[in-house]
Amino acid sequence: MIVTLILMSMQVPGAIFIGIILSSILGLGTGMIPLPHHIVSAMPSLKPTLG
Repeated sequence: MIVTLILMSMQVPGAIFIGIILSSILGLGTGMIPLPHHIVSAMPSLKPTLG
């Protein structure tokens, strides 16, 4: 969030996108965000919602 605010105050184009990317990399690096196991997952079952 701080990086995004700094970039926005400097009027950097794409500041929010850059902030999201840097936050994701930081989260992956610290282990707060787990690495994905699959690129595409299976579609969940609709049985619980449609009876």
